[in-house]
Amino acid sequence: MLGACCPNLAIGQEWELMDYSKADTTINKDGKITHIDDWEGHSLFFYYYETGELSQITYSLQTRERIQDFIRMYRPGGQLWTEHYQVGKGKLISIMRLDSLYLGYNEQGQLIEKLNYKRGKKHGENLYYYPNGKVAGREILDEGRLMNATYYDENGLELDSGDLKDGNGTLIHYDQGMMGGICDVKDGKVKKCRCL
Repeated sequence: MLGACCPNLAIGQEWELMDYSKADTTINKDGKITHIDDWEGHSLFFYYYETGELSQITYSLQTRERIQDFIRMYRPGGQLWTEHYQVGKGKLISIMRLDSLYLGYNEQGQLIEKLNYKRGKKHGENLYYYPNGKVAGREILDEGRLMNATYYDENGLELDSGDLKDGNGTLIHYDQGMMGGICDVKDGKVKKCRCL
């Protein structure tokens, strides 16, 4: 949930923090807005496909202590593709230092994955969904190291996911309920996989 990591920004409210009366606006050669900045740390960036359709909106709040970005990406035709919230420390950050929440959607606009990142690596509970909205997989990671995983069928029944526990053991991996492979995991790192 976005509210859990960013209590001041709820989806749909992020733009309300800006004082538009003080803002400068940049317009591209096609007459479309590309940047709005209120010079108090709030910025909006707009990106477009070659067809002129909106491809991404980024709201950015920058302070001395940290940078927060809320990103919405759209498919051609205007359908929401992903929502992404990220936080970095300091004035200059790189993608590898970001803490973020990533929400991925399929072409029908249904949520298919909810991924958490810490310092640019998958961290905590990561969820994958069936088109019917039920959880297809739940993976628990510790800064990129796979600790536990459980997979489910489309009815929500648990599938045999192996004996992986606390980053050690065998993982039977599934993708949308279809068995994909058996992997040996040691200290959270996948050592060897056999495709099925």
